[in-house]
Amino acid sequence: MICKICNTEINSEPINVREMMFGLRTVHEYRECPNCEALQIVKIPDLGRYYPDNYYSFKKQPNADIRPTYLRKIKSSYLLYNRNKIIGSLLSIGYRVPEYTSWLKVAGVNYDDAILDVGSGSGDILSQYCRAGFTDLTGIDPFLQQEFKSSNGRLKLLRKSIFDEHTPGGFDFVMLNHSFEHMDNPGLVFRRLSQLVKPGRMLLIRTPVNKSFASKKYGIHWVDLDAPRHLVVHSVKSIGLLANANHFALERTDFDSTAFQFWGSEQYLRDIPLHDPASLAMNKNSSLFSKMQISKWRRLAEDLNKSGEGDQASFYLRRITE
Repeated sequence: MICKICNTEINSEPINVREMMFGLRTVHEYRECPNCEALQIVKIPDLGRYYPDNYYSFKKQPNADIRPTYLRKIKSSYLLYNRNKIIGSLLSIGYRVPEYTSWLKVAGVNYDDAILDVGSGSGDILSQYCRAGFTDLTGIDPFLQQEFKSSNGRLKLLRKSIFDEHTPGGFDFVMLNHSFEHMDNPGLVFRRLSQLVKPGRMLLIRTPVNKSFASKKYGIHWVDLDAPRHLVVHSVKSIGLLANANHFALERTDFDSTAFQFWGSEQYLRDIPLHDPASLAMNKNSSLFSKMQISKWRRLAEDLNKSGEGDQASFYLRRITE
């Protein structure tokens, strides 16, 4: 097998991983590249059965009448750009800033910038951006069941892949929010991304990270392997190699893993699928784990993020001129 990222010959031992999100328990073979450290599925199955109607990214359908409210716009302008300080600070008292707000702040995105969400699902994040006052929002997803356009024209969701998207001039901010690992041929994907992101602007890739503490600890039971939907599970090294080869500069890496890496993996060790009645994801009251244990895992996740060992990360990549 030849690595799809660095073209290294992979002779490592097979890693046989079961599908455990829905409890299908089909077995799928992966190999780890000795050079770039990415895990790659050997044979891609028919993926249709692995993305059922209740797959999490398709659950919420946006409201056609999405529009920003006056107060929401003030709050977002304060959180993102430190404007409207007095009213914005009052509106933000006790408010937990959503993670997706920090992505825009780090990337320096403005209200009228063109934003593309690759693998958007039913557009939950873009809907929030629309309500916050952003005006040029596009989501694409080849598995989208129904296309959508908001009544104010600010948000559209399209059933297409990254290779079908041909917006003239490109985008100011492109994000792959836990979708990159679902894509085959990462080199081709990155090459396409370099055509979609305007020079000087930002690409955000949020993805699980191989060679992390949890991936080493749990091996084939690591919950973020998510076979067979995750075709390539990247490492910090593989993201860096792809960036360098495709005119991107990796400016910042934020590890953002949660306690899920532990309780999800511990469930898989016990042969409990994510969508099982005994799963914490389905019923908190029937969980095998105490609140104290979950709290310990939450603190451990925070410590691992600080030390760069979390099992998920956000990679901020600046498109540079060729």
